[in-house]
Amino acid sequence: MVQVDKSKEDLLEEIKILQHLSEQQQAILDASPAMIFYKDKENRFIRVNDAIARANGMSKKEMEGKTGWDIYPQEAANRYWQDDKEVMISGKPKLNIIEEMMTPSGIMWVSTDKIPYRDPKGEIIGIIGFTLDITAQKKMDEEMKRVHSLQINTLNAIDDIFYAFDKNGKFLLWNETFRKVTGYSDAELSLMRPTDFFAQEDHRRIAAVIEKIWQEGSGQVTVNLVLKDKTQVPYEFNGTALKDSAGNIIGLSGTGRNLVEHRKMVEQLKRSELWFKTLFNGASEGILVVDIQTKKFSYANPAMCRMFGYTQEEFSKLGIVDIHPKEYLDHVVAEFEAQVREDRIVVVDIPCLSKDRKMFYAQIKTAVLTLDGRACTVGFFTDITERKKLEKELQEKVANLEKLNNSMIGRELRVIDIKKEVNKLCRELGKPEPYGVG
Repeated sequence: MVQVDKSKEDLLEEIKILQHLSEQQQAILDASPAMIFYKDKENRFIRVNDAIARANGMSKKEMEGKTGWDIYPQEAANRYWQDDKEVMISGKPKLNIIEEMMTPSGIMWVSTDKIPYRDPKGEIIGIIGFTLDITAQKKMDEEMKRVHSLQINTLNAIDDIFYAFDKNGKFLLWNETFRKVTGYSDAELSLMRPTDFFAQEDHRRIAAVIEKIWQEGSGQVTVNLVLKDKTQVPYEFNGTALKDSAGNIIGLSGTGRNLVEHRKMVEQLKRSELWFKTLFNGASEGILVVDIQTKKFSYANPAMCRMFGYTQEEFSKLGIVDIHPKEYLDHVVAEFEAQVREDRIVVVDIPCLSKDRKMFYAQIKTAVLTLDGRACTVGFFTDITERKKLEKELQEKVANLEKLNNSMIGRELRVIDIKKEVNKLCRELGKPEPYGVG
């Protein structure tokens, strides 16, 4: 009898120990930042920690006993359950499952590992899941992808070739221009070394410039670039050392400019500039460039100087308020702003004031554009003072002609009336009517 009682005590003690161990295990689970859960073969959560219960807006007690379909949208619950079944059937873990998890506070990106849950006999009775919230990491990854894509697009948009290689000469990055110019494929470029693009006699110079970049941080060289078809094209190369966060040199990045195309472009720009200056300076209309923000003048052509009496240097110190009568400034500024806002092309009858304070009228045609990074308008001025005088004279002459015409019409009407009276008298006297009027 005593032996039986002792066995009961031992059993109770074992139960207490097991309960204590279970409580300790739960405490460890709840202390983990990971969302940990146990599920049975019926898709029921049989044990969860604080992290996953909080994420789903529940207590542990509320969540335990519920199925995945009770907690998540059906499509998501089916997807989670499919992974669970795969683990239970195969008996193998399924790791790093990246997916969305719907929570009361919104979508959470998670990384989940699932392993088989076995009983003491080794039989699979469910799965154990370990889920980490990677929402912040996911957003960072997306931002890094966006920035990387922007960088690549920017590099591919430039006309110069771009390249980067490590200290062993292995190419790390290049733009589309580099591939198109050299004629090599991306696969071929990935296997090449910097000296492969230069003639043998230039290798020593190239090596010296690279060494200079390792020592001083930057370098430049003008040398022929050898293309895949063996064509040699003069290029100017500029390189800069690439450094890691600790300041150690890990490679080199650089650009190459086609000197033949560059020289052509320079010549073309020179011709364009000469053409522009000839047109600008030889124009009969006054041309004035105005900074939209400051309303100050940036440039005036010779015709503008003759029209207003200022030199180009004097114009550069003036603004809109200086070349119009004060009493018309509100109107002038309003017209200027309307031109900018509504992109008007022509404004007429704008009163202007010359350097010697004589007022005249101008017709102004404008265009809005950007010069040296600043928004400007270019105004084309035509002095219409003489035209306005001629228009006034013409209006006066037309008015006088109308008066004369009206007086002559009145006289003719009076003659007709007299003829009608004579006809009437002749009828009364029995004589024929001398005039054929009504």
